[in-house]
Amino acid sequence: MAYNEFNARIASEELVIVEFYAEWNGDCDVTRVAIEELSSQMPNRVKHLRIDIDLPRNYPITKAYNIYSVPTVLLFCNGRIEWRARGVGSARQLHKIVVRLLAQTIAL
Repeated sequence: MAYNEFNARIASEELVIVEFYAEWNGDCDVTRVAIEELSSQMPNRVKHLRIDIDLPRNYPITKAYNIYSVPTVLLFCNGRIEWRARGVGSARQLHKIVVRLLAQTIAL
């Protein structure tokens, strides 16, 4: 994904979960499953982007967001990073964070 396209996608959605991953990393599968489960529960509220760190076209994105290990997950709310973690323990943990962020955006 081109850097400009990435920036447009995270800015155009209310809440975007960006998963930085590598095919060779088994922990990335656990994170992917948790994010996909959450995304399926909240399809109109949460968008999911996956960025493969090993693809040269993604290097500008990984560099801009200082991604040095995978899986790394960033939550963008209206284009701003609101949460960052290395991996995600469970869909339930992620759900709590997403609900809190969505509640904050409604309160604004």
